[in-house]
Amino acid sequence: MNRTLGCLLLLATALPLAAEEPGLKPSYSASMGSVTVGDQQLYRLSLRPDIPIGNWGVALDVELFIDDQGGISDRGWELGTATKAMDTVLRKLYYVRYAKPEDQTFVKVGALDQVTLGYGLIMDGYRNTLQYPGIKKTGIQFHRRDLGGKGVKVEGVINNLQDFQEGSALLGTRVSAKATEKLEVGLTYVLDLDQYGGLVDADDDGYPDAVDAFPGDEGRALDNDGDGVTDA
Repeated sequence: MNRTLGCLLLLATALPLAAEEPGLKPSYSASMGSVTVGDQQLYRLSLRPDIPIGNWGVALDVELFIDDQGGISDRGWELGTATKAMDTVLRKLYYVRYAKPEDQTFVKVGALDQVTLGYGLIMDGYRNTLQYPGIKKTGIQFHRRDLGGKGVKVEGVINNLQDFQEGSALLGTRVSAKATEKLEVGLTYVLDLDQYGGLVDADDDGYPDAVDAFPGDEGRALDNDGDGVTDA
């Protein structure tokens, strides 16, 4: 049997065993799509079990790549060296959470999907997985309800911890309280430390091509009147 397929079947068979304790039931989601790796087109099948472990939970991303000839690729299952084996294990970790979103205290680290702060006027349905699995981001989402027994709720989100190294993380926080049974009053603040982060900047002058009037010239960038001459 192909080693990759054997590892996949072994892991899939073992997953339910982690939730045999009464009251702890895993949930599952799956996805299928195509990805381009270099000049090769692959089909990607993914099974994502969320496995509860007491108050904690771990979501895995068990993936399988199939090439255009129907063969199973070993991408994501490289075990030849200790480094490759560690990368393979970390790649399978989708997120780690404490409790669930409906609980009083909730924390999630890893992939973030459908994050909304308050009524969603500033942040609604945000996710840090638009470039996944090509780019894997490690975000943080949290909330604490009824803080100090006063009905105050604090919540926040960081899109990617690795972005702090380049000063381009997205941060959001909200503090709110119940005014009535159905009305919540709060303050939401979201800050993008680098609004241009992640955009293409061909001449590396700090202005992404989308707003650079001279994308091939690192010495010029702005031309607000469109006359072909850089602004003074």
